[in-house]
Amino acid sequence: MKGYGKMKKKIFALLISMVLIFGFIPTITFATGMDMEAAAVETESDEEIESSCTVTENCTLEAGHEGNCVVNEAEEIKEENDTASETEMEAEEDAENSCTVTEGCTLETGHEGDCVVDETTENDEESDDNKEEVTFDSVQAMIDALPDAEDISEENMSDVEAQLDAIDEVKSALYQAGGDVDSLDMTRYDAACEVLATLSESDETGTLLLGSTPSLTTATGTELTKEGGLLSSGNYYLANDVILENDIHIQNGTTVTIDLNGYTLTGTGSDSVIKANGTLTLIDDSSAQTGKITGGSATYGGGVRVGSTGSFTMSGGTITGNSGTYGGGVYVVGGSTGGSFTMSGGAITNNSGTYGGGVYVATKGSFTMSGGTITNNSGTYGGGIYVNNTFTVSGSPVISNNTGGNVYLNSGKYITLGGNLTTSVPIGVTTATVPTSSSMVQITTTETNTSYYSGAVNYITSDNGNYKVRVNSAGYLELALPTYTVEWVDADGTVLETDTDVAYGTMPSYDGETPTKAANAQYTYTFAGWMPEVSEVTGNATYTATYSRTVNTYTIEWVDADGIVLETDTDVAYGTTPSYDGETPTKAADARYTYTFAGWTPEVSDVTGNVTYTATYSSTVNTYIVKWVDEDGTLLETDTAAAYGTTPSYDGATPTKAADAQYTYTFAGWTPTVSDVIENVTYTATYSSTVNTYTVEWVDEDGTVLETDTDVAYGTTPSYDGETPTKAADAQYTYTFAGWTPEVSDVTGNVTYTATYSSTEIEIINNISVSALTAVPEGLAGKYSSVTELINDLIARVIAVSAGYTEENTVIYDVKLQISRDGGLTWEDATEENFPAEGITVTLAYPNDKIKADYQNYDFVVLHMFTTGEKAGQTETPAVTKTSDGIQVTLTGLSPVVVAWKEAEEESEVTVANETTATESTVTETSADSETATTENDSVAATSPQTGDNSNLWLWIILALFSGSYIICVSFIRRKRNH
Repeated sequence: MKGYGKMKKKIFALLISMVLIFGFIPTITFATGMDMEAAAVETESDEEIESSCTVTENCTLEAGHEGNCVVNEAEEIKEENDTASETEMEAEEDAENSCTVTEGCTLETGHEGDCVVDETTENDEESDDNKEEVTFDSVQAMIDALPDAEDISEENMSDVEAQLDAIDEVKSALYQAGGDVDSLDMTRYDAACEVLATLSESDETGTLLLGSTPSLTTATGTELTKEGGLLSSGNYYLANDVILENDIHIQNGTTVTIDLNGYTLTGTGSDSVIKANGTLTLIDDSSAQTGKITGGSATYGGGVRVGSTGSFTMSGGTITGNSGTYGGGVYVVGGSTGGSFTMSGGAITNNSGTYGGGVYVATKGSFTMSGGTITNNSGTYGGGIYVNNTFTVSGSPVISNNTGGNVYLNSGKYITLGGNLTTSVPIGVTTATVPTSSSMVQITTTETNTSYYSGAVNYITSDNGNYKVRVNSAGYLELALPTYTVEWVDADGTVLETDTDVAYGTMPSYDGETPTKAANAQYTYTFAGWMPEVSEVTGNATYTATYSRTVNTYTIEWVDADGIVLETDTDVAYGTTPSYDGETPTKAADARYTYTFAGWTPEVSDVTGNVTYTATYSSTVNTYIVKWVDEDGTLLETDTAAAYGTTPSYDGATPTKAADAQYTYTFAGWTPTVSDVIENVTYTATYSSTVNTYTVEWVDEDGTVLETDTDVAYGTTPSYDGETPTKAADAQYTYTFAGWTPEVSDVTGNVTYTATYSSTEIEIINNISVSALTAVPEGLAGKYSSVTELINDLIARVIAVSAGYTEENTVIYDVKLQISRDGGLTWEDATEENFPAEGITVTLAYPNDKIKADYQNYDFVVLHMFTTGEKAGQTETPAVTKTSDGIQVTLTGLSPVVVAWKEAEEESEVTVANETTATESTVTETSADSETATTENDSVAATSPQTGDNSNLWLWIILALFSGSYIICVSFIRRKRNH
């Protein structure tokens, strides 16, 4: 009956086709008659109009004319039937032969006299009247006025396209006016574009176009000819250059490979050259690699448009000379699933488009590029690639020399690095969001494999030379303003301040104290500014302090031998020779001396500083010895021939006394007090003392500095003022602060005190749970795709251990261990690091009550699979001990565990024990349909899903009979309906 139903449908379809064919015959005949009648009517209309007036030469509706003129209504009818493109061309023509429009002359009625239908003037006036200033808010309002994506359909798609065209115009005007188009929220715009692109795919379905199945077949496939159209699955090639009469369509579910074979495939110019809703592969097996796809022009993808269900792989050939608003070369549709484009070779070059001259990747679309070139394309937003979803790049692709940016990333869109880049030409990036000095722009997805990014920073650059690409510590590349180092140095080259990460275009500033230059004997210096003059940062810069200088002047004092000032000369310039202008100095004779002026001391010389010249005299005088000794008696200086009555002076270096632990000493003077020489004398140095201070450092046991006390006076007892030191517990002990070592005592020097701790051993409690295996352990996720695959492998391994075990007699356990270090208050999962080295003894429940009651007559084998470390995926088969409580084994790792059983053989290697083996653990027993219960026993028992259990056999038999009856009834009812 099923075959009969299909035959009925075929016969019905055939009848409908015949009705349609015969129905067209009278329609065609009627249309022909109508055309003839219309032609006759037009002829009569033309004759009537010609009799009204004569149309002067060059007089049209578009240009000015003179003489008698009638608006030719027949021509109006003809013009109304012209295409939209012709109307646009007419609007652009110039009215060169302009004349005056007579009063009452309109497009609707005839007239005489001088007349011009000056459409250019009318359009200009309308344009001036309607012209409004384009602002950011007005453009955003137009975008926000677009309908929701789900409200766009074939009924209103033309209206939405008109809205999009209008938005493109005002957006371009805003851009030309210097407006911030990059900050526009294009979400609704992009969504509308995606829906329109998907709706436009509806013409790609239907029957194979006439002539699209060429007859010539060679070893490389089927020759592709000018008929183009809808291609069926298969391999196609070009045998010569082809200019298509119908652009190529590849519908969903169709797989097509096209070999350009060194020839050119030219589109009709009214749509995409190729629309791929199925799977398309483009190659060029010619040695010259000169195959091209060209001549396409469409809103979405002039060369190739990849539909929402399409997949396009390009390894050869060139897509060139195409244009499209979105993707001049290739458009990858978004839609509910999104198309995909993979490029490993070939070239996309010299295409143009507003958004993505080379490639446009729509929302949910994807583009993966590992080779080939995208060069010399042009676009307003992304001459090379416009990325509105996923763009994955790796290998050695070339994306360069594209006008309008090489890779344009819409807001929130990133490049995904599919592997290391090795391209010889850095890939330029432009972003919708502009980086600032405080806000960088992420340009690649976050990747934990940072080796991709440390390498990629050398292959990805900014299209804008004012920005740079750098690695963010979070694991991605970002676009940022370049930063530079500004160094401020003194005149002698000393670095005063270094400012790093100073953003491009900012004005640097020196934040330190005003530079100074020490005066020398000749000049005093004043800070005058920086050299070169400080300006906005465009690169690394060094600014050097400059100083103005003033010649120093000094005071020259002339004094007598007794210290009396004879003359004072002020403001004597450096380098000049001073002169004494007073009377010659004299010294009165006394009973013991006669004095004669002998000159000045020191000898008069050019001025280099303040100076005192003292008159000297020749005399006959008594002299004495003056000794200068240190506190310990060391002779420091001996002055011989000290004139009587003169005051001796110590001319050596200032005496010093070495500091000891308690004091530091400073020279205080001489004892006795220095006085005029009247006899031989010894002067002894004296010192003042200052108590020393030291640094006391308090450190933790691991060397961490807890507190540093400076300037602690000698002899005082230091104290630690911080919080009591603590030491984290380890697996075996907890620690309590016990004091300091060495023991704290009075300060006698710098000292470090180290915290000490007492330890208390930790009691460790184990908790084991056994349940059904419901998921693949994390450590085995890379080896097994599902828990079923893991269970099947475990069963296969356990029954292979020894003969006689079968899949039906197996059971799987999920065994887990938790450890408590605080007496059971808190628990943590056991890991490879803290799992007991000696293993854990576990008692597993018998598969069912029957086996438990008669366990001595069964043999068991247990297999455990490791899930972590180097042993992950390996198994162990521990020794089995049969006890009255269950199967007892010692495991060196947990979960998963499989048990197999069979009836006991005469010589069994399995140990039977009457008592359970004691373990230091607390065990949790869990079944697949029960809550977890904790027991404080010495051994572990568990229940789990069982195989081979026939306790509910009759229940299953009844259910099977009921199900069979239901199926028979349903089949009978369906047969009655079919008949």
